[in-house]
Amino acid sequence: MFYILSVFIGVLIAVMVFVNGDLTVAYGMYSAAMLIHIVGCAFALLCLVVRRQKLGLRGAHLPLWMYLGGAVGYFTTAFNNFAYGKISVTGIVALSLLGQAVTSLVIDSAGLFGMPRTRFRASSLAGLVLAGAGIAVMLADAQLNAALAVAAAFTTGVTIVVSRVINAGLSERIGGMQGSFINHLVGLPVTVAAVLLFGRSEPLFTGVLLPPPLWAFTGGLLGVTVVYLCNRVVPRVSSFRFTLLGFVGQIAAGLAIDVLSGQPSSRAMVIGTALIALGLAANMLLDRRKGAGEGERTA
Repeated sequence: MFYILSVFIGVLIAVMVFVNGDLTVAYGMYSAAMLIHIVGCAFALLCLVVRRQKLGLRGAHLPLWMYLGGAVGYFTTAFNNFAYGKISVTGIVALSLLGQAVTSLVIDSAGLFGMPRTRFRASSLAGLVLAGAGIAVMLADAQLNAALAVAAAFTTGVTIVVSRVINAGLSERIGGMQGSFINHLVGLPVTVAAVLLFGRSEPLFTGVLLPPPLWAFTGGLLGVTVVYLCNRVVPRVSSFRFTLLGFVGQIAAGLAIDVLSGQPSSRAMVIGTALIALGLAANMLLDRRKGAGEGERTA
């Protein structure tokens, strides 16, 4: 069941990138991130009220870093919003997945953030090298703006893994929906500060607005759902395997969104995406075979 949920989370993340991107087009990168967090806080709080659940913070003496998932998660939204429109949704998803895979390997190998330590396998490098070649292809003919978008999309993978591991640790102690609410609540002041510092020239302040469709405001709802589901799945699936399973859902959904929305994709972006997908798929297969071989030797 948790493997199926991992794939489903990948689909939700790809849809969320598209939805939040349309909100960004209407309101600007910083203002959109703030609106997403406001909607997310309101939705998570409503869920807690309806389910008659308390925050569960009383008596929870936890280290400060366990509350910072929302602050880290803000940069996921900001970087995704920056990359949207400069490269395809599929490209954003593929690059983010590569960032997740690399970060997951580091966290699993070092046992960071309280995660179980998993021995690093040299076979994992084969897929990462192939995926790295995909990034090189994407960057070969990219203009500066597109190159920055590629870097931003890759960095979202880093922030996604770090924030979901932190959030999962918090939710283990106070509850899944409570953890999702705290995630968005902590992220909200970060988004407000970013708007006040960098977003004064955006449409929300200038008054030159192009109101998006109502569904463009559902990114906060999707964000709460994703964080809640991650809080349930991450403690039970290794960070690296979660990333590989999520890759299936994200790539499939990203390709479908690009086709349905008519977003153009350059040849370099398509080839680069394919190489990243093949690299991550190769990692999953090699990891599975290696695990099966070790199981036979110990049997």
